[in-house]
Amino acid sequence: MTKPLDNRLALVTGASKGIGAATAKALAAAGAHVVLTARDVRALEAVEDAIHEAGGASTSAEVKVTPLGALEAPEIMLPLLVGDGEVTVSWTEPDD
Repeated sequence: MTKPLDNRLALVTGASKGIGAATAKALAAAGAHVVLTARDVRALEAVEDAIHEAGGASTSAEVKVTPLGALEAPEIMLPLLVGDGEVTVSWTEPDD
């Protein structure tokens, strides 16, 4: 069965909790391979486990995001994860 986001890659920041976790799970359920990023590694792993248990695909990475939304090392991380594919980005404000 084809899903709307098959063969798509989604990057979700703040994916360990709340709206970010719900967004990541919804994107995975729609067929996207979701790259999960957040500061809370344990919570991030729980979201990744839930996605995998539901049959989805995801990769997680601890990443700190500034309030302005700039990744600390995007020139290193994003080309490795994204390549030439399309990206969907969901932003959630980090908790301090």
